[in-house]
Amino acid sequence: MMKEAPLAGSVIHISSNFFLRLLNQPKPMERKTYHVTQKTDGTWQGKLPAASRASIVGDTKAQVLKQTVELARSQPLSQVVIHKSREHWSVIQSERTYGNDPQRYPG
Repeated sequence: MMKEAPLAGSVIHISSNFFLRLLNQPKPMERKTYHVTQKTDGTWQGKLPAASRASIVGDTKAQVLKQTVELARSQPLSQVVIHKSREHWSVIQSERTYGNDPQRYPG
């Protein structure tokens, strides 16, 4: 015997425990994203987007990238976005993620 689908306007009873469990779910961790960019004076920086000051500053891109990656790896969930030189600052050269990054797609 087939069950009938509930009619439109039917009341569905959900226990209050359901909402308490829903509210007590652990929140997903926020990922810290560091951007490695060239400053106007030619030096390089590793910086969080909302920060007023850079976390890492150095003369070469390789030096700043190495220190920024070390800083990112010390975080539970992080990302490093590496930009090209100042003339091409909007072009992303590569991205790296660190930590327990949930995989969204198989493969």
